[in-house]
Amino acid sequence: MDYLRSRIQPSLSLLMQARGRKMIMDSRFAVHLKGFWQMLMVLSRGNLIVTMALALCLLAGISAAEPPEGARIVEDGWFAPIERTVPRSILPDEITKAFVIPIDDAIMPALYDRIKRKVAKCKGKGAEIIIFDMNTPGGSTQTMDKIVKLITDDLKTVYTVAYINPDAFSAGAVIAMACDEIIVSPRTRFGAAMVFISGPEGPKELPTLVRQKFDSAFRTIMRSMAHTGGYEPVICEAMTEVPLVVWKIRNIETKQLMFVNAKDWTALENAPFGELGLDKPLGKKLPKPGWEYVETFDDAKQLVSLDAKQSVYCGFSEHNFDSIDKMKDHYNIKTELVVLEDSWSETLVAWLTSPALASLLLLIGIVGVITEIRTPGFGVPGIIGLLCFGILFGSQFLSGLANWWEIGLFALGLILIVLEVFVIPGFGVAGILGITFCLIGLVAMFIPNAPTEIPLPRGDLALGYFYRGVLSILLGFIGSGVAVALLVKYFKKLPFANRLVLADVDILHGPPATAASVMRKVSVGDIGTVETVCRPVGQVRIDGELVDAMADGTMIEPGEKVRVIEVEGNRLVIEKLSS
Repeated sequence: MDYLRSRIQPSLSLLMQARGRKMIMDSRFAVHLKGFWQMLMVLSRGNLIVTMALALCLLAGISAAEPPEGARIVEDGWFAPIERTVPRSILPDEITKAFVIPIDDAIMPALYDRIKRKVAKCKGKGAEIIIFDMNTPGGSTQTMDKIVKLITDDLKTVYTVAYINPDAFSAGAVIAMACDEIIVSPRTRFGAAMVFISGPEGPKELPTLVRQKFDSAFRTIMRSMAHTGGYEPVICEAMTEVPLVVWKIRNIETKQLMFVNAKDWTALENAPFGELGLDKPLGKKLPKPGWEYVETFDDAKQLVSLDAKQSVYCGFSEHNFDSIDKMKDHYNIKTELVVLEDSWSETLVAWLTSPALASLLLLIGIVGVITEIRTPGFGVPGIIGLLCFGILFGSQFLSGLANWWEIGLFALGLILIVLEVFVIPGFGVAGILGITFCLIGLVAMFIPNAPTEIPLPRGDLALGYFYRGVLSILLGFIGSGVAVALLVKYFKKLPFANRLVLADVDILHGPPATAASVMRKVSVGDIGTVETVCRPVGQVRIDGELVDAMADGTMIEPGEKVRVIEVEGNRLVIEKLSS
């Protein structure tokens, strides 16, 4: 018997030490173990078979209490492993092609286009790992969905890592969870994913029913990301739902820890159910027996947002690195990390699409075109105006907002306006259609939509862009109106403008050329003098009256003598008199 005791006691001591390294061995466990050992000593004086049976039972019990394989061991217990429904991409043992894609701005359409181009470049280079260097406040849910799809579908054969450095809020948190792995930095802040409307004046609270609809949809997204990535589902839901209270509970015997929705566990002993606004627990039964309340992880006052330590504790990340360079050793990267910074062209496009600059480009474009129309020939004002319109539409097209048909509609409107001014006498259908087409093209350009869709502001994102676009257009038109008025009054006094405008000031202030009373005085055969160049439409002075006229096919310069060869309503056709 003494021999048996000498063999069993060291084994039990080793098991106790092993258990102490992996779990928290509190006083109750020590008492139970001591009692079992005393009982074994008593029984060992009697029946050897019973003693051995009890020893085996004790060994089996201790073994069963050990955390399962893959459990996350923490200082106050352990969390059961959460299986990913979508396995991680294969990570090579040695990496020779590694890329870094910065996400350091709000999640908006222009950012998606930049990321898409960079992802295409990485795939073309045969990337084995892509690290998304993230620092974003969140942004558009539509753009978030596109980036998530880009990561989960287009990069499913490439190992992806989200390095949160330091922020990944809202849509940024979802994008991070879409990657194969999350790495945090010492200053990481991660989570707080609530849907709101972003308007010109900033975030706006949603109506109650609309809020419930969006919250339900976003909770579904967060649950899906939790299951696919193997993250704590309750924590993920609490990132998007303020009223959800999260408790941390622990199994009394095994020391297993769980994060739970507090309303399902109000019957726990010493549980602070008052945090839920309750006077008494909701029922007396627990979903599972043998658990105790540990602490409130998140109350009902705010969304869950994790720092670096909490991200590791809750299982969202396994590592905390203070720089991307530390990942080279961790992932066995044998080459330099290729950082795909935003090119100067992408930065320029983002700057050109800002509302303030869009208004300025529109203002200069309108002033340039109007100045060109009012001056002879084609020169600097016209070139500047067309260049500004080209930059305005080109930047919106490159950012993914403008479509080809919107640019074409605006160009058609300009052509109709030019025809109305230079070819068709008076102002009629062509001019009205031209202005209408230009306005439609301008407004539609600011609404993100597919080329096959009617450009209507559907959803929060499109509505926000629509407001910004309308504001830019209004500022552009108001500014151009003021600028044209000032040019009409003061432009001729500028030294460099002498050769750009007509010398006769009365031309700009003369009586309306198309007045019916004036046209009735003009007859076929009347002789007049050209006041403004006819190309083919210009202005002619006949018997002291200034009228609009159209040349018979050739351009006639100012000062030339002309004869009226046709009068039809407001339409007056002239020909140049031979010398």
